[in-house]
Order: sequence, then C-alpha cells, then structure tokens
Amino acid sequence: MPKPVDSRTTYIPALDGLRTIAVMAVLFYHLGASWAPGGLLGVAVFFTLSGYLISTNLLRAKYRHDSFRLSTFWLRRFRRLVPAVVVTVAAVFLVTALSTPGELGDRVGESISSLLYVNNWYVIAQGQSYFDQFESTGPLDHMWSLSIEEQFYLVWPLVLALLFALFGRRKRAKWFIGAATLALAAASFAWMAYLSDAGADATRIYEGTDTRAGGLLLGALLAIVLVRKTGAPEFKRLPAEISGLVGIAVIIALIAVMPDDSPFLFGGGLAVLSLATMAAIHSILHQRTIVARVLAIAPMRWIGERSYGIYLWHLPVTVYLPKELDDMPLLRGAVVIALSFLLAAMSWTLVEDPIRRNGVIEPFRDWRAARRRARRDRVAGPGTPRTVFAGATVVLVAVALMGLPAAITGGARPGDDLEADLEALAQRQEAAQAAAPKLPDRKMPTGDRITALGDSVLLASAAALDEEFPGIYVDGAVSRHYEALPTMIANMEAAGTLDQFVVLGFGTNGAAREGEFEEIVELLGEDRVIILVMPYGDRWYMPEAKEQVIEFAEEYDNVYGAEWCRAATADTTLLRDDYIHPTLTGATAYADAVRDALQQWVDREDGVPASC
Repeated sequence: MPKPVDSRTTYIPALDGLRTIAVMAVLFYHLGASWAPGGLLGVAVFFTLSGYLISTNLLRAKYRHDSFRLSTFWLRRFRRLVPAVVVTVAAVFLVTALSTPGELGDRVGESISSLLYVNNWYVIAQGQSYFDQFESTGPLDHMWSLSIEEQFYLVWPLVLALLFALFGRRKRAKWFIGAATLALAAASFAWMAYLSDAGADATRIYEGTDTRAGGLLLGALLAIVLVRKTGAPEFKRLPAEISGLVGIAVIIALIAVMPDDSPFLFGGGLAVLSLATMAAIHSILHQRTIVARVLAIAPMRWIGERSYGIYLWHLPVTVYLPKELDDMPLLRGAVVIALSFLLAAMSWTLVEDPIRRNGVIEPFRDWRAARRRARRDRVAGPGTPRTVFAGATVVLVAVALMGLPAAITGGARPGDDLEADLEALAQRQEAAQAAAPKLPDRKMPTGDRITALGDSVLLASAAALDEEFPGIYVDGAVSRHYEALPTMIANMEAAGTLDQFVVLGFGTNGAAREGEFEEIVELLGEDRVIILVMPYGDRWYMPEAKEQVIEFAEEYDNVYGAEWCRAATADTTLLRDDYIHPTLTGATAYADAVRDALQQWVDREDGVPASC
C-alpha cells in the first residue's frame, strides 16, 4: 500500500511488507523455484489485501460523507492501475515485433482483453491452460488476476451500496452486512470446491471471477468488521501478536508445501490462505506487533510499494530472456529479479506515482494552456507532455532490456528455432527408422479380441460396433464415468474376460480426475492396446475431457485416440437432438473412428488424435 494521496488516510508501512511476500512468492513460482511450489498463492494474498483496502476506502467515504463517492473511487482505481498496464502491453508488443513477429497475432487478443480487464474470461474461452505455462509461457499470461481485481472493483461497490440500502438503517447494520458478505464468500469457495470435484479444467477454477471472489470478499469482510464511523478500531496486543505470527506462518508454509496440482488447493487451500491473510492484516493494523515491525522495514516497504510493477514486468522479462540462460537457473533468476525491479522502479517513479497523484487530464490541460500562452507571446512552448514522455521512456527501456538481447541471440522464445528444430528431429527420426530392424507386420484385430467399455454414447453405438467388429464385447451405461473403470477392469481380469484390445468411450460425463487414468493404464498393463474415444459435446468440462485423450495418447505408447469428436464436429447430422448421442448413421461414424484408431496401431503410427 503506497503512501496514500489523501492525507486523511493513515499509511501502514507493514501492508507494503505483506505485498512483498506476495509478489516474491509469485516471482519465484514463475522462476520454477523448487522451494516455492505454492508461489501462485501470492496472488490470493493480493486478493484478500485488495478486498480489505478498497472496502476500507469505500466505508470511510460512506461514514464521512454518507456517500460511497463511486466516481472518485473508480477514477482513483483507473489512475492507479491502468497506466502501468498500458505501458507493459506496449512494451510487450514492441518486443514481440522485434524478436518473434510471428506471434503478434497471439498478442492482439491477449492485449485487448488485458486492457479491457477481461483477460481471465478470454483465456478460459480460448481453452488455454494456465498450468501448462512452463511449457508455453506467454508474456501476458499473468494479466488474468488484474482482470479479476478490476471486475471486483467495478461490481463490489455496487453490491456494498445495495447491502447498505437493505440493512443500513438497522440497529446492527454492520453485522447484517458482514453476514451477507461472509455468505457470498462462502458461496464462492463452495462453488470452487464443487467445480474441482466435478473435474472441471483447473484454469476455469483458478481464473474464474466467481470462484476467486471469495478471497476478495473475506478481505472486504475484515474491513466491514474493523472500520468504524468514528475513531479507529481497538486492538489487544496479545491476540494481535498471535494472529500475525499464525497468519504469516500459514502463508509461508502453504507457499512452501502446496503445489499447484494439490487437490487441497481448490478444496480448501485457497480459503485457508485467505483466512491466514486476514489474520496477518489484523496484526499489521496494530502496527506495534512483531509482524508489523518486521514487515515495515525499509527494504520490505520499498519492494511492496513497487509490487504492482514487479508483478507486471516479471513475466515478460522471464519469457524474453535469451534461452542460453535456461541452463543457468541461478543467473537466470538473478537477471529476472534485477530487470523486474529496475523496470518496476522506473514505472513507479515516471508513470504510476505521478499519475496517481496528478492524474492525466489536468497535466495535459496545463500543457495545452502553456502551449497557447507560448504562441500568444511568440516564444518557444513546452515539448511533449511529461506523462507521454515518461511512459515512452519506460517502454523504450523495457524494449532495450528485453527485446534487443532476444533479437540478437534469437533466444526470446522456444518457438524461434522451431522450424529448424523440427526439421532436425525429423531427420534424426528418419535415420533411426532406417537403421532399426524390421518389425513384424500387424493385422487388424477381430471383434472377439476387443472389449469396449464406456458411457451412454458408446452404448448408443453398440450395434454399429458389433457390425464393424463381429463378436466385440460392448458394455456401455448411462452416466458412467472413468471412476467406474478400476472395479470393472479388476472384475473382468479376475474372470479372464478382458481382451487384448480395449476401447474406452468416456468423457461425456466428466474428465478423468487426477491420477485416475494412470491407475487405469496400470491395471490394463503395457501389453494391451487401449483405444480412447475423443468425446463430443457442449458441456463446460468437455474441452478438458478432449484434451486428456490427446495428452494420454501422447504419453503412453499403447494408447491411441479415436476421433469421434472430429466426425461429430464436421457433421452435426450424425447427432440426435441432444447433440451428444449419435444417430444410427452417427453410430457408424463412431465405429469408423475406432477402426481408424486401430489402423494407426496396425500401421505403427503415433496414435495421437488432432484437436477438434
């Protein structure tokens, strides 16, 4: 929390120290630090802290003026947040043009969605995965969190105003408003846990405004409880000391031990983290607790004051580093930290702090007036407006630090040498194949060697499968999920009825949960050939279910993908009115997709289906 522009607002240095913990956790997470697997939780700390701070500002305005002064609130948020984002996006565009011009098209949608603060929903709609970032990190992949915060800043004041309209005249209005806020927070966390249990793509859960609002709302709840109409809240030293030590300890422990693939992350981990942040803030507000004094030291304040800029710049810096540094993690980390801090310091000094204090309109009006006076007096007038010059300076320095080394070394992104790498790989594969001994021919299996297990879509295709593969064993059932398979496989294995070729037609009722498919492959064994049918449908979990087929076909040599999804996408007349289950003609296409997958096994092809 930088020193407030409003002199009536108390500056609490330790809150900047808490920001330091949050931003450094995120930075080390994106650097792949093994001792910070839960570094992504730093964003959740930001959320709860932001919820507290903006709600405090709104409530103080309400109590002082009997109005939330929303126009003033939104204008200050605009001044504080937007200029730095504009500068960052401009720099990323220029660096992309210098180092990887072929990716400019990708940057357009990311940039527009970032500037409009809808990046999180844009990423979700595109079907991108946040958790594949270490294989294909983009320089604007972190903008989703700023979008959630800005959406909250737009909506929450209106919700708070509504709560005051409903309960503000009651004797214990604060507690009614607090209870409603707590209920909204609990609903958000419950929705997150439900989607997690239902097998939704983790990106949808992690970046959804509805699922992440809980942390912001808990911060708002703390403000509702503590902010008073008159006077400051009273804190007892011992409870404040305990809450601070416990809160910080829990935050650091979760960052150190809870990886991004932990089932507990969405099942309660983020809620615990938000509660710990509330405890830390409560202690900090006392200002004389141990936690408050430690977090208020000068280095912690300096980093925290510039944490917004550090967060904005650290990922572009990381992405555009020359790839030669990949083999030197310590040097790479030091360079990322140094450049991120430098750019953040410049952004704060030249852009963020001047604009949050003076805005953009008034300095521009002053410049225009000076130009008119100069023309009238026939003297040299002022040059480029200071704000424009300052922003351009930061952009050009960022381009020089990130883009020029990347352009010179060709190491900005792994994709720079992709064509050459692929060509070299293809040549090596051809040479290996030429040198390898000839393998025995494979033949298309007959139906009596195939077992097909699946859901209602497979059941609807049973007759066509039997016609295509006479003697095939088909077991399909309505609403069946992957979780039913281990028991089925174990029972059939014990009875000796499980064939060498196994067709699995699932995904209609949800994607496989973590570790579920690995267990299935282990039960089936390496000697069996597994055909995974790529599902088709419009359910929210379907993109993940489809991607899993591709992922597992790539990972396991004995797994092949049947492209039923592509057939249904190309011709929706193959589907019944629910646009999920096949017609008689569609069932034939389903069986054809299975045959094509088996043909890939016969031809010793890779068996990886294309996305649909």
